[in-house]
Amino acid sequence: MKILKGRLKGSEYVGLFGLVSDGYALLPEGEENIFSVKSVSTTLAGTNLLGIFAVGNSQGVVVPEMVGKEEVEKLRDAGIEVGVYKGKYTALGNLVACNDYGCAVSSLIRATKVFKETLGVEVTRIKWELVGSSVFVSNRGFLAHPSLDPGQLKEIFGVEGDSGTVNGGDPFVGAGILGNSKTMLIGDECTPLELMKITEVFG
Repeated sequence: MKILKGRLKGSEYVGLFGLVSDGYALLPEGEENIFSVKSVSTTLAGTNLLGIFAVGNSQGVVVPEMVGKEEVEKLRDAGIEVGVYKGKYTALGNLVACNDYGCAVSSLIRATKVFKETLGVEVTRIKWELVGSSVFVSNRGFLAHPSLDPGQLKEIFGVEGDSGTVNGGDPFVGAGILGNSKTMLIGDECTPLELMKITEVFG
Protein backbone atom coordinates (compact mmCIF):
# COMPACT_ATOMS: atom_id res chain seq x y z
CA MET A 1 0.00 0.00 0.00
CA LYS A 2 1.44 3.37 -1.05
CA ILE A 3 0.44 6.43 0.99
CA LEU A 4 1.49 9.85 -0.31
CA LYS A 5 0.98 13.36 1.07
CA GLY A 6 0.09 16.17 -1.28
CA ARG A 7 -2.44 18.57 -2.72
CA LEU A 8 -4.86 18.80 -5.62
CA LYS A 9 -5.63 22.17 -7.16
CA GLY A 10 -3.60 23.75 -4.39
CA SER A 11 -5.75 22.30 -1.62
CA GLU A 12 -5.05 19.78 1.13
CA TYR A 13 -8.66 18.63 0.73
CA VAL A 14 -7.75 16.26 -2.05
CA GLY A 15 -10.96 14.23 -1.79
CA LEU A 16 -12.97 17.16 -3.14
CA PHE A 17 -11.25 17.05 -6.51
CA GLY A 18 -11.20 13.41 -7.54
CA LEU A 19 -12.85 10.00 -7.41
CA VAL A 20 -10.71 6.87 -7.39
CA SER A 21 -11.66 3.19 -7.33
CA ASP A 22 -9.84 -0.04 -8.10
CA GLY A 23 -11.17 0.28 -11.66
CA TYR A 24 -10.61 3.92 -12.64
CA ALA A 25 -9.63 7.40 -11.49
CA LEU A 26 -11.50 10.60 -12.28
CA LEU A 27 -9.12 13.54 -11.98
CA PRO A 28 -9.18 17.24 -12.85
CA GLU A 29 -7.48 18.16 -16.08
CA GLY A 30 -3.76 18.69 -15.65
CA GLU A 31 -3.39 16.46 -12.57
CA GLU A 32 -1.04 13.48 -12.62
CA ASN A 33 -2.47 9.97 -12.29
CA ILE A 34 -0.62 8.21 -9.45
CA PHE A 35 -3.25 5.53 -8.79
CA SER A 36 -2.24 2.59 -11.03
CA VAL A 37 -5.63 2.46 -12.79
CA LYS A 38 -6.91 4.05 -15.98
CA SER A 39 -7.72 7.72 -15.52
CA VAL A 40 -10.12 10.16 -17.09
CA SER A 41 -9.29 13.86 -16.99
CA THR A 42 -12.57 15.70 -16.87
CA THR A 43 -14.87 18.23 -15.27
CA LEU A 44 -18.27 17.65 -13.69
CA ALA A 45 -20.94 20.35 -13.85
CA GLY A 46 -18.22 22.47 -15.43
CA THR A 47 -16.05 22.37 -12.29
CA ASN A 48 -13.02 20.54 -10.89
CA LEU A 49 -15.04 19.35 -7.88
CA LEU A 50 -15.25 15.75 -9.06
CA GLY A 51 -15.28 14.35 -5.52
CA ILE A 52 -18.20 16.58 -4.58
CA PHE A 53 -20.49 15.62 -7.44
CA ALA A 54 -19.62 11.95 -8.07
CA VAL A 55 -19.62 8.76 -6.06
CA GLY A 56 -18.56 5.36 -7.28
CA ASN A 57 -16.75 2.05 -7.02
CA SER A 58 -15.12 -0.31 -9.52
CA GLN A 59 -18.51 -1.12 -11.04
CA GLY A 60 -19.52 2.42 -11.94
CA VAL A 61 -20.15 6.01 -10.95
CA VAL A 62 -23.28 7.97 -10.05
CA VAL A 63 -23.56 11.68 -10.82
CA PRO A 64 -26.38 14.19 -10.31
CA GLU A 65 -28.64 15.26 -13.15
CA MET A 66 -26.95 18.67 -13.32
CA VAL A 67 -23.78 17.10 -14.77
CA GLY A 68 -23.56 17.87 -18.47
CA LYS A 69 -24.44 15.29 -21.12
CA GLU A 70 -21.02 15.66 -22.74
CA GLU A 71 -19.35 15.00 -19.39
CA VAL A 72 -21.45 11.87 -18.89
CA GLU A 73 -20.65 10.64 -22.38
CA LYS A 74 -16.93 11.20 -21.79
CA LEU A 75 -17.08 8.82 -18.84
CA ARG A 76 -19.10 6.26 -20.78
CA ASP A 77 -16.70 6.48 -23.72
CA ALA A 78 -13.94 5.56 -21.26
CA GLY A 79 -15.82 2.35 -20.42
CA ILE A 80 -17.28 3.51 -17.10
CA GLU A 81 -20.86 2.65 -16.21
CA VAL A 82 -22.66 5.90 -15.32
CA GLY A 83 -25.90 6.29 -13.40
CA VAL A 84 -27.70 9.62 -13.14
CA TYR A 85 -29.33 10.55 -9.82
CA LYS A 86 -32.45 12.66 -10.34
CA GLY A 87 -33.14 13.70 -6.75
CA LYS A 88 -32.86 17.26 -5.46
CA TYR A 89 -29.42 16.83 -3.92
CA THR A 90 -26.36 17.30 -6.11
CA ALA A 91 -23.33 16.96 -3.79
CA LEU A 92 -23.43 13.15 -3.89
CA GLY A 93 -19.81 12.84 -2.77
CA ASN A 94 -20.82 14.43 0.54
CA LEU A 95 -23.86 12.18 0.96
CA VAL A 96 -22.74 8.71 -0.15
CA ALA A 97 -19.78 6.43 0.66
CA CYS A 98 -19.12 3.10 -1.05
CA ASN A 99 -16.63 0.44 -1.98
CA ASP A 100 -17.01 -2.76 -4.00
CA TYR A 101 -18.84 -4.49 -1.13
CA GLY A 102 -21.41 -2.00 0.12
CA CYS A 103 -22.82 1.51 0.01
CA ALA A 104 -23.92 3.86 2.80
CA VAL A 105 -26.22 6.74 1.87
CA SER A 106 -27.28 9.82 3.79
CA SER A 107 -30.60 9.98 5.60
CA LEU A 108 -31.40 12.83 3.17
CA ILE A 109 -31.48 10.50 0.14
CA ARG A 110 -34.75 8.70 -0.49
CA ALA A 111 -34.33 7.18 -3.96
CA THR A 112 -31.52 4.61 -3.77
CA LYS A 113 -32.28 2.43 -6.80
CA VAL A 114 -29.75 4.14 -9.08
CA PHE A 115 -26.96 3.51 -6.56
CA LYS A 116 -27.80 -0.17 -6.21
CA GLU A 117 -28.10 -0.72 -9.96
CA THR A 118 -25.02 1.26 -11.00
CA LEU A 119 -22.67 0.24 -8.19
CA GLY A 120 -23.87 -3.35 -7.94
CA VAL A 121 -23.97 -3.44 -4.13
CA GLU A 122 -26.49 -3.34 -1.32
CA VAL A 123 -27.39 0.18 -0.20
CA THR A 124 -27.90 1.08 3.46
CA ARG A 125 -29.40 4.38 4.59
CA ILE A 126 -27.87 5.59 7.85
CA LYS A 127 -28.85 8.34 10.29
CA TRP A 128 -26.04 10.68 9.33
CA GLU A 129 -26.44 13.36 6.69
CA LEU A 130 -22.87 13.89 5.47
CA VAL A 131 -21.76 10.26 5.36
CA GLY A 132 -19.75 10.77 2.15
CA SER A 133 -17.56 13.51 3.53
CA SER A 134 -17.38 11.76 6.92
CA VAL A 135 -15.99 8.44 5.64
CA PHE A 136 -13.16 7.38 3.36
CA VAL A 137 -13.55 3.76 2.33
CA SER A 138 -11.67 1.46 -0.05
CA ASN A 139 -11.60 -2.28 -0.52
CA ARG A 140 -8.88 -2.43 2.18
CA GLY A 141 -10.59 -0.55 4.99
CA PHE A 142 -12.27 2.65 6.13
CA LEU A 143 -11.53 5.74 8.19
CA ALA A 144 -14.55 7.49 9.71
CA HIS A 145 -15.67 10.59 11.56
CA PRO A 146 -15.28 9.93 15.31
CA SER A 147 -19.05 10.26 15.84
CA LEU A 148 -19.86 7.37 13.51
CA ASP A 149 -20.10 3.74 14.65
CA PRO A 150 -17.24 1.67 13.18
CA GLY A 151 -19.20 -1.52 13.85
CA GLN A 152 -22.09 -0.41 11.65
CA LEU A 153 -19.72 0.69 8.89
CA LYS A 154 -17.87 -2.65 9.01
CA GLU A 155 -21.19 -4.43 8.39
CA ILE A 156 -21.97 -2.16 5.44
CA PHE A 157 -18.57 -2.10 3.74
CA GLY A 158 -17.33 -5.58 4.60
CA VAL A 159 -13.88 -4.33 5.68
CA GLU A 160 -12.22 -3.34 8.94
CA GLY A 161 -11.78 0.30 9.89
CA ASP A 162 -11.48 2.88 12.63
CA SER A 163 -12.20 6.48 13.56
CA GLY A 164 -9.78 9.29 12.79
CA THR A 165 -9.15 12.79 11.48
CA VAL A 166 -7.19 14.45 8.68
CA ASN A 167 -5.37 17.72 8.02
CA GLY A 168 -4.70 18.56 11.63
CA GLY A 169 -7.90 17.44 13.32
CA ASP A 170 -10.65 17.67 10.70
CA PRO A 171 -13.17 14.85 11.30
CA PHE A 172 -14.53 15.03 7.73
CA VAL A 173 -12.00 12.51 6.51
CA GLY A 174 -13.64 11.90 3.15
CA ALA A 175 -12.59 15.37 2.05
CA GLY A 176 -8.94 14.85 2.95
CA ILE A 177 -8.21 11.46 1.36
CA LEU A 178 -8.29 10.22 -2.22
CA GLY A 179 -7.36 6.73 -3.31
CA ASN A 180 -8.04 3.04 -3.79
CA SER A 181 -6.72 -0.23 -2.35
CA LYS A 182 -3.24 0.29 -3.86
CA THR A 183 -2.49 4.01 -3.55
CA MET A 184 -3.75 6.82 -1.32
CA LEU A 185 -3.17 10.54 -1.51
CA ILE A 186 -3.75 12.34 1.79
CA GLY A 187 -3.77 16.06 2.45
CA ASP A 188 -0.32 17.44 3.18
CA GLU A 189 -1.59 19.03 6.41
CA CYS A 190 -2.08 15.58 7.97
CA THR A 191 -0.09 15.24 11.18
CA PRO A 192 2.30 12.37 11.97
CA LEU A 193 -0.34 10.88 14.32
CA GLU A 194 -2.99 11.05 11.61
CA LEU A 195 -0.62 9.43 9.12
CA MET A 196 0.10 6.70 11.67
CA LYS A 197 -3.61 5.95 12.07
CA ILE A 198 -4.15 5.92 8.30
CA THR A 199 -1.22 3.54 7.89
CA GLU A 200 -2.59 1.25 10.60
CA VAL A 201 -6.01 1.09 8.93
CA PHE A 202 -4.97 0.79 5.29
CA GLY A 203 -1.36 -0.32 5.29
